[in-house]
Amino acid sequence: MVNKGRPSRDCTPCKRRKLRCDLQVGSCGQCLRAKLMCYGYRQDNELIIYDETGKTARKVLARHHQPHPPHSPQLGNSPQLAWDVRARHTFFSLYVERLSQNCTHLGSLYARASTIGQLASSVDALSLALVAFQFDSLELMRLANSRYVGAIRGVGQALRNVQTAVSDETLQSVMLLDLYEKITNRNSKNSYSWMSHAQGALSLVIKREDGNITSPQFGQLASRVLSTFTISCGVLAVPVPEQLFALRKSLDRIMVSSKWNFVTLLMDTVNLRADSLSAGANANEIANRAKKLERTLSNLEENLPEHWRPKRICVSERNERTLGSYYDIYSSHYITQVCNAIRIQRLEMNVLIRSYDPASAEGAEETISHISNQICASAPYFILPGARPENKEPFSSLQRLQCVNLLVALYAAAYSSSDTKLKEWITGTMEYIVEKGHLKVAKNIADILRDNPDTDIWTVYARTGCYAIAA
Repeated sequence: MVNKGRPSRDCTPCKRRKLRCDLQVGSCGQCLRAKLMCYGYRQDNELIIYDETGKTARKVLARHHQPHPPHSPQLGNSPQLAWDVRARHTFFSLYVERLSQNCTHLGSLYARASTIGQLASSVDALSLALVAFQFDSLELMRLANSRYVGAIRGVGQALRNVQTAVSDETLQSVMLLDLYEKITNRNSKNSYSWMSHAQGALSLVIKREDGNITSPQFGQLASRVLSTFTISCGVLAVPVPEQLFALRKSLDRIMVSSKWNFVTLLMDTVNLRADSLSAGANANEIANRAKKLERTLSNLEENLPEHWRPKRICVSERNERTLGSYYDIYSSHYITQVCNAIRIQRLEMNVLIRSYDPASAEGAEETISHISNQICASAPYFILPGARPENKEPFSSLQRLQCVNLLVALYAAAYSSSDTKLKEWITGTMEYIVEKGHLKVAKNIADILRDNPDTDIWTVYARTGCYAIAA
């Protein structure tokens, strides 16, 4: 039974002054000495122990029925798992196991690592940052920041030891901290924070490359370092260093996949972007290099494995979530993302061709229109109710992460295309993702598209944190 506690017979002045009343008849001694008027003592009916169970139950029910913003994490006082535990579970169950192809060996490394070591701290920092990113929670981000400080200390200690400095655990920890920086610091103008962990990871790879490159685990980590460093260079519009090309040559012996073929081409497109923005860029040279890379990227896309090709679904009735009368289904979200990544680079090459070679502008415009429609056709499968069983309204956690990866591809299509109808559809689709997925990042991109449509693709990629969610 819930009650108010043991009732007191003390007079009111003594209770207010937190004194022990001597309960003398007429007036208590404490009131006499203080020259206060003693109000007397409580009556018997005031000393009854009242059952407060019903009242307490009503208060609890009222608290539970208070409306909360959809999908927002509640950091209240009710008994529950700590947020770092819950974020860690979300990170492994959603990001590692179901979304990303870049963390194949993380589970085994984490299982062997110390629960208070550098890798555990790095996982906690990144997982909290990912949840804070999803829910736009400042409180969770503060918690992530504290874990990040601990992870930095742990990595620093590992680097001071000759053996642990070149371990897979240390390299993986640094890569996780790089992802953390990309999520929490989306201002790409701060080149130091954007490149510090990537440069550190590259140094670790170079230190131990000889004799270790044949290890599948190290090979995957080294390839991730290469792609991370390349993307960072693309965002900052700086050339890829020669060290990365040397690493690519070493990894070519063991890395065999369509995505790896794309990553190697990405290094060339990033260098072309940097050269096109430099002073005194030669228009003919830029256009010719862009045409060559466009042909190579197109050939890569045409020769993707057969099971990578989408299945086209025709829509009989008009639906606002489809651009035309159809949408495409890919066999996995990973394949969708890699195909769209190839298309984004093809769009960038064709924009360069259109800008630097007026004679080829019409052909480039046709290619841009075709690619942009392919990107738009890839989106409905992840957001359209009924397109697949896991599509929900509001979006599930996995669906939200998958949609984050669509946003930059959709922006690239709108940025490159001159089709007004396509641009309006993309803006409407992003607003739908904001409404059903409660993704602030979608609103940010929709605002950029509406207010600053000339913002280049790489800048949007950085500002939105989409790089960190890449599969």
